[in-house]
Amino acid sequence: MSYTKFDIAGQSVGIKFGYLSYKTIVSDKNRSRMFDDEGNVLEAGLAKIIHSGYVNNCVIKNVEAGLTIDDFAKQVDEMVVTPEGVEKLKEVIVLWSESNEVKEAAKKITDAEKKSPLTSESSVTESNPSATANLE
Repeated sequence: MSYTKFDIAGQSVGIKFGYLSYKTIVSDKNRSRMFDDEGNVLEAGLAKIIHSGYVNNCVIKNVEAGLTIDDFAKQVDEMVVTPEGVEKLKEVIVLWSESNEVKEAAKKITDAEKKSPLTSESSVTESNPSATANLE
């Protein structure tokens, strides 16, 4: 299951990865700042990925997403300086990279890119087993 809880701004929110969260990442104009050349998540990508899971969860539950990407960026900045925070971030990123919904969406997009010579291959269209490499 690609669902977890995430503590942010004094509350525990649901994070659910699915097609919407994946599409948010691959269509982002700053995607090159979120991943290194091997497809590993950079610090800038952590907040975006987690926020995309939060928004996806809100859409599924038909509730308004009250937290912004800035809220998630601040939380990630606080978490990357503690061992406990880094472990929680790793857990969430592994959940994202192993999500069946994300894998299926990546396969669909990768297949579509192979059929179209006008698109370029993206480093985030495939699940990366070392998605947490930059957190170590």
